[in-house]
Amino acid sequence: MEIQADLKNTVIMITHDIDEAVLLSDRIVMMINGQAATIGEILPVELERPRHRLDLADDTRHNHYRQKC
Repeated sequence: MEIQADLKNTVIMITHDIDEAVLLSDRIVMMINGQAATIGEILPVELERPRHRLDLADDTRHNHYRQKC
């Protein structure tokens, strides 16, 4: 998170960890399951930065994003 904040570059990351996706992302692109997997829903994450994992645990917006994934 520090490197991205300093460089202000675009980072693409693939994860199955919903909490990690919400913590690190400005936009979550979900995939449709199956052999011909395609892009499903795109969820913008509108949480202020810097984000701290422990602070997000009680944040209702964080829980909303988790449920959407």
